[in-house]
Amino acid sequence: MGGETVFFVVVAIIAVLAGIGVVAARRVVHSAVLLALNLLSVAVLFVTLNAQFLAAVQALIYAGAVMVLFLFAIILLPIVPSPASRSFMRRAGFALGLSIALLVEVMAAVLLFANGGLPELPASSNEVAGSPEAIGQLLFTDYLFPFEVASVLLLVAIVGAMVLAGRRR
Repeated sequence: MGGETVFFVVVAIIAVLAGIGVVAARRVVHSAVLLALNLLSVAVLFVTLNAQFLAAVQALIYAGAVMVLFLFAIILLPIVPSPASRSFMRRAGFALGLSIALLVEVMAAVLLFANGGLPELPASSNEVAGSPEAIGQLLFTDYLFPFEVASVLLLVAIVGAMVLAGRRR
């Protein structure tokens, strides 16, 4: 394995361990810090894949702005631990099943990669796949409808959050 591959694997392991730590952490603040580590390590993975624009967006928007919102929510909302119940055991079983499914999927991807089964994406002659121009071109041509649906869903979520917050006051 080359140096780039080793670096990619190390950063990917950090991302996975930070993701597991987000779920396993007992304190909410520790979980938020581990989520920030996970988001930043995903940004590093984007850099290793030559998607610098996506790495910058990942670091600025998710690891920056969204984490600030999470930390404000943690600080401002009283967190009361709930007693263990039967529904917790059901949710734990469901989470375990999803974790096993994810593990099988990741192992299949690793085996596929080890056997050389991942094809190279064809690169256009005048644009880089991760450049802002290429992303904008795809976003407003081929993926215009999903982009607009995501915009409407985010708008509905914001209005819903404002309505729910207004009822509590």
